[in-house]
Amino acid sequence: MSDVSMKIPDYETARKKALFFGLFGADRRYIGDTGLANWKLALTICTLGLYCVPWWITDIIIITKHKDNWIEYITGRRAVQAKKQAAKQAIADQQALVAERKVSGKCPKCGSDKLQVVQETRITSGTSGSQGCCCCLIPSFPAISGKTTTTNKRMCMNCGHKF
Repeated sequence: MSDVSMKIPDYETARKKALFFGLFGADRRYIGDTGLANWKLALTICTLGLYCVPWWITDIIIITKHKDNWIEYITGRRAVQAKKQAAKQAIADQQALVAERKVSGKCPKCGSDKLQVVQETRITSGTSGSQGCCCCLIPSFPAISGKTTTTNKRMCMNCGHKF
């Protein structure tokens, strides 16, 4: 992060932006909540400010409430944002790793290259719900009314994952 983004915004400036331009998200953008600022601006434009007024008043109250602990409030919000960003990055890294393993022919779960092709056969009944045909409880026979599907899957010999 750059030094500009690490700078703590001034309380009085944030309060004034909330009072005069908060309806358009200027206060949230100044604090560093650009995502909420964009939503606030879009909501104001789409509804001509009608649905954004309670949000605007709430933001004024929140900023005013944190006058005495402004620095702690901002650093706490930034810590939460950093934690969310780290979690998103971890998920993206995991998804990239799984995709890389699939492309290279390895197990997506553990990365092992000890794979074996297995066939899975599944017999599904032609009925839905009851154990019989559609109007009575006469048993249905899967060989007559069911569907048999066979699929080839790869199974990891290391962890047992089928894919």
